[in-house]
Amino acid sequence: MNKVFTFIFISFLVCCSVKDQKSYRKINEEDYHKFGVADTLLDKPDVLVTGLKEDNSQLLLRIKRKAGIDYYKLDPDCVIENDSTIIAYAEAFKYEPGDGGFQKNGIWFYARFYSDENKKGNFIYSTSDTGIQFSVDSIPASAKSIALPNSEGIYFYEKDALIRLSREQSEDQFNALQKNGFYFIPNSGRLFKRIDIHSIK
Repeated sequence: MNKVFTFIFISFLVCCSVKDQKSYRKINEEDYHKFGVADTLLDKPDVLVTGLKEDNSQLLLRIKRKAGIDYYKLDPDCVIENDSTIIAYAEAFKYEPGDGGFQKNGIWFYARFYSDENKKGNFIYSTSDTGIQFSVDSIPASAKSIALPNSEGIYFYEKDALIRLSREQSEDQFNALQKNGFYFIPNSGRLFKRIDIHSIK
């Protein structure tokens, strides 16, 4: 690894893949009513989104269709973006409190992709089951002078600059990059996918 980089190792990320897992589960009407409703977040003729009485940050979804009404419980990391879109956040990057230099206006981390053929051997980063090794609290030595972006996307550090490799800030897009090095995820510092409410089955 290039010696020009300085690493701050406080803790290591163990990233859990949500690939191929749904961000919601279908429930029956009886269970839907058992959860209880706290607040109504979206009320349209065909879509109702409410918070759970026991945990208002977790959402219930009711969709009216021609064939009847379907009920869903959304994962805790889901939020409503607008009247037709849900944002489902991937697992948050985990770290121990430190000087915070790696988490200003987003989050920095180092990622190394590997295949089954070369995943053996010692490597200082924690390993996830996605085929990626991470250090969430690492930052390039010269990165502190870089203007950090606020536009959505996945940014890669190269030649003393941040280059946007993807406009989509999703876990699937990140996993497809297969590029070792430093990354910056702006704003919330989280990967996420957008789900059209009417596409939910």
